[in-house]
Amino acid sequence: MLVTTTSLFDALARDARSGTARRDPAQLSTLAEKMIGVSLSDLDHLRGYEQDLRLGEINDSALESELRRTIWQLYKEWAIGAQDLYQRAKSLRRDGQAIAGVDRLNDEIGKIEARLTVTPEKTLKARQQAREGHIIPAKELRDELNARLRG
Repeated sequence: MLVTTTSLFDALARDARSGTARRDPAQLSTLAEKMIGVSLSDLDHLRGYEQDLRLGEINDSALESELRRTIWQLYKEWAIGAQDLYQRAKSLRRDGQAIAGVDRLNDEIGKIEARLTVTPEKTLKARQQAREGHIIPAKELRDELNARLRG
């Protein structure tokens, strides 16, 4: 749905820039706000789906791997669309229009892009290392880091 709406946004933006706009320019910012709301709602749903899956409780490594890759890909696709939307909304802000939700959208994009740096393969490898006992307890790590800072 967001892709279709993006093309509507682009058509209205071209009209607004034409110098002979046939539509109210505020219509463009209203559409952007609605699109931002849909994008953030999609992200909330995605997070809910992921939480419902309880990936850490899955005992089938092949299924866990497939689900982690699928969830990672869904976040990646969301981030691409949200970044595209953010750039459009940002251009409206530069033109002096207030766009509700644009700052939250930008914050969420940052969170998801940071999350995407940890691939499903890295997560699975870390889980395997933990199962094999190749971990350092947080207290031990904290103590070591504190000792280095003091030393």
